[in-house]
Amino acid sequence: MPDRPGFTLIELLVTLAILLILIAIALPNFLEAQIRARVVRTRSELKTISAALLRYHQDFHFYPLRTTPNGQTWPSGLNNLTTPIRYMDPARLPDPFPDEPYYMLYRYWPIRADGYIQDNNSPSNRDSSWYLLSSNGPDQDFNAFAETLRGQGSFLDVVYAPTNGGRSSGNIWRQGGQAEGRARANVVPCLPGSDRD
Repeated sequence: MPDRPGFTLIELLVTLAILLILIAIALPNFLEAQIRARVVRTRSELKTISAALLRYHQDFHFYPLRTTPNGQTWPSGLNNLTTPIRYMDPARLPDPFPDEPYYMLYRYWPIRADGYIQDNNSPSNRDSSWYLLSSNGPDQDFNAFAETLRGQGSFLDVVYAPTNGGRSSGNIWRQGGQAEGRARANVVPCLPGSDRD
């Protein structure tokens, strides 16, 4: 009885090894593409929020106060863009890189011309002239210390730059409005990677 043509065990193992090598090469690139897509989405949403903040500023001549939305432990103020006047869709507020379970929304700081963060405990304090928006970035860790703006006029930060791939540390920033005085001198140069309006 003649031998039937077929694959030997060695041929099958070599084929399987080649397939595994191709998967090992393609999988990290696929995962990096997902992270890059989320970074692009984050930058786009921060730009959308900036446009809503600009419309809010045109109506009220200051940026929204930092307030704590329902179910959150961190003051945001961005919820003021969704109610009672709808400046934007609330679905655009969650950070795609959340620092769960506490910080699910983009971070927001309305800042006065003197460099102080606008105090959410004093509604009469409505003189913010510029703002900072932030996402945790792909490392999902908030690396900045924005509260150093209180009385310091300086800003410590790690700005996201994809030099080490999609998992690089640092936050994704967007700055808007008119930074003036001490804030312009000390804060703005510390954000070289921010998207300025």
